[in-house]
Amino acid sequence: MHLTGKSRRLLLFLTLYLTFSAVAGIYVADGALHPSRRSLTEEDEFGMRQIAHSLDSDLENVSLITPDAATLRAWSIQPRRGNGDAAILLHGLADNRIGMIGYAQLLLARGFTVLLPDARAHGASGGQFATYGLLERNDIHQWFDILVARVHPHCIFGFGESMGAAQLLQSLAAEPRFCAVAAESSFSNFREIAYDRMGQPFHLGPWFGRSALRPVVEFAFLYTRWKYHFDMRQVSPENAVTATKVPVFLIHGHIDSNISPRHSRRIQARNPNTVLWEVPNADHCGAISAAPKEFEQRLLAWFSTPHVETAASPFPREAKQSALATAAIDCRSRPKSVATKRPCAPGTGPFYFSLRSQPTQPPSPKTRPDRPQTPSCTPPNRTNISFPQTAFQIRLSYRRASFHKPDPVSSSLLVKSIPSTGLQKRFRSQLCSK
Repeated sequence: MHLTGKSRRLLLFLTLYLTFSAVAGIYVADGALHPSRRSLTEEDEFGMRQIAHSLDSDLENVSLITPDAATLRAWSIQPRRGNGDAAILLHGLADNRIGMIGYAQLLLARGFTVLLPDARAHGASGGQFATYGLLERNDIHQWFDILVARVHPHCIFGFGESMGAAQLLQSLAAEPRFCAVAAESSFSNFREIAYDRMGQPFHLGPWFGRSALRPVVEFAFLYTRWKYHFDMRQVSPENAVTATKVPVFLIHGHIDSNISPRHSRRIQARNPNTVLWEVPNADHCGAISAAPKEFEQRLLAWFSTPHVETAASPFPREAKQSALATAAIDCRSRPKSVATKRPCAPGTGPFYFSLRSQPTQPPSPKTRPDRPQTPSCTPPNRTNISFPQTAFQIRLSYRRASFHKPDPVSSSLLVKSIPSTGLQKRFRSQLCSK
């Protein structure tokens, strides 16, 4: 068969295009499974111990061995006067447990026991591959069992950001005992985020990954399955959320340039009981930077006992919202002498309905044999909440995935509030380098 010059050029182009796609797919697959590792230093642990001490808490190193013989490590921090609940905090890609210090301080100040693990192939944990939830979902299940055995909490909550958020949502299929979870800036499934990644270097949308560079994505999936026996098509937070009965709170920055808000919208569309908060003017994992007070209020309300008990009850949607609204009482209506370990209910909460028309007096509290009777809310304590908010801003200003840049004056004030001299130098150098 005789080929014309045009046909030969077309055949040559297709050959080169497929060769490029195969090579690029291998490169992309290996890079995704072997992310850069941010090591955990002795200075990091010393600084965290000082923070735990300042919050009247005890820090312990804990570890576990996974079925594939990887050793995973974490910090377990328990307040001496806790509220009986616990939370697992999961960091993002190429980060480690240090990236979750700010969230840990917020919850510790409210009496939560917190567990900060390093994901596999991250920080001080072992493991050769990062699988974005394929293996990590079972890791989280094991961490859950460790918390139950060590602390015996009444409720265990989960919070994750970016990759940690996706892993947390996927763990709901293996670990349905979470009382509630919150996930910030999660992707919907691995294929969709791969399409996004293909278009981002060219400042194009996911359509470019679905069309021109789709062979690169397909070769990457095939190579990962052939060489490492990982079926990345099963990495899907949206599928896990579809079947779960655990209350899920999604948080996503409205101008997230790393993972588009469409991913959280896709997840929410799979489960109508899922709540989505799109934060105006917030970039990737930047909700606490764009709206710190509202973030704190919404997260603590989502992790509150009235919400958990109502969400788990077999009430219809309208009755559920009414009960949640009744539980969100303004703390200003309570005497200032009241002290409790429970957080104040926010004025708006994480739900899309108004609380203004609700009664101003709290309902009769339910008695619970396993916990002393306490009022359901407490006046804001500026001393307790200012330091966690400060740590949030510092964490966001030096972490790699952040796009927040503080001004020099506020940066110097924030650095001085860190208790560890070594951490002050580290944060100052990171801030000055921006």
